[in-house]
Amino acid sequence: MFASDDNPYASPLAHLDSVRSFTSSNLKLQATCEQRSWLGRTIVLTGDVNARIRYLGWTPGESVYVDDVLVGKCKTFYITAVAPRIDFNFQSHGKFHSASVMARASYLRLFRLVAFKLVIDDHLVYEE
Repeated sequence: MFASDDNPYASPLAHLDSVRSFTSSNLKLQATCEQRSWLGRTIVLTGDVNARIRYLGWTPGESVYVDDVLVGKCKTFYITAVAPRIDFNFQSHGKFHSASVMARASYLRLFRLVAFKLVIDDHLVYEE
């Protein structure tokens, strides 16, 4: 449970652990949550992958941007308020990476994200 789950009026930043490190045999990187809103996240990746990944859930159909370039969009309305998964590809350091953003929002929390995951090359690199 997050701190804001106890208090629905708490700041979305109340439970933010902003820096997460991830190491595997394939990737070594650090993921930092740079910006956070009710239906949006901006994650900055440094290390083997250098990128700024921005998820926006407010638009008609959520969208994912990598370094301010649109790389993924969902045009389908889901009963869960946001798409369960958006897959996309991007390039960093001359290598192509496949990635997914998995988000879940709650109607009961006024469309606030209650779960967010970023997966790159089949490795979970950020989760809240």
